[in-house]
Amino acid sequence: MVPLLLHFDVNKTVIQSDSIQSKTIEEGIREGISELFWGAVSTSGGEPVWQWAKGKPGCVPPVDEAGELVSYAAFCKDAVKDKSKRKAALKSFSHVRDPETKEEMEKLVQLTLKRMQLPQDVRYTKEAEAAGITTPTLNMFPTLFHLVAALQRTTRPFAILFRSFGADHEKIQNEWNAFCELRHPVYSRLIEGIGPLDGSVPHIPDRRILGLHTLYRDEKGPILFLISLPMDHPRKAGILGQGRNQSRIIEEGGNTSKTYSRQRPLREFHTFKNG
Repeated sequence: MVPLLLHFDVNKTVIQSDSIQSKTIEEGIREGISELFWGAVSTSGGEPVWQWAKGKPGCVPPVDEAGELVSYAAFCKDAVKDKSKRKAALKSFSHVRDPETKEEMEKLVQLTLKRMQLPQDVRYTKEAEAAGITTPTLNMFPTLFHLVAALQRTTRPFAILFRSFGADHEKIQNEWNAFCELRHPVYSRLIEGIGPLDGSVPHIPDRRILGLHTLYRDEKGPILFLISLPMDHPRKAGILGQGRNQSRIIEEGGNTSKTYSRQRPLREFHTFKNG
């Protein structure tokens, strides 16, 4: 069976808060919902007006609608040039003129927030705190736990890569690891009967987040900073930078770099993290 590699952007996919943009969970949810409502753009009084097409909210526009439809988020991006005002319009739905449409968007916001709430008997417990959940709201979308549990039951080989421009890996690390170690106060039940995903069960890989890595670009090309090195490299610790045809090693604790031929594959690693 062909292995499956899943890439998840942490922000707006795994969690709705954003450390780079100082965005709260509710603000992230509001921006996400602004991308789900599709409508037509017309002009009134010389100004663009967005009108919801009344279709079911979704990631793609309704296929049975005539004419070109744009999401409310795309409309704001085009109609509101000032960045701060645009962000405000996304979060408040202030450029939605129809009261019924705005009401529907607000209903979906409240429904999503409700489904992100921890059960009353779990809030502020030691188990929730140990999983990194210190508020009444989950850090991570429940869908991810359901997906991983379903994939694990298929026995299909798969791996997960979490990526983010900010420090948001730290927000999910404890909750994700608690899930893998059967310590999550809500969702570890999904993998009961399979066993923990911590490497202790034969033929089930350790899917915990055990290390974080960094990718950036400089004048020499893309550089990938890892906590692992090629299998034949003598150093146990260091930083690996991958180029097009060669690998550039930047020694830990120093500024010098060495170049190694990539004649043999690099060690497999549990990405930014992991699975």
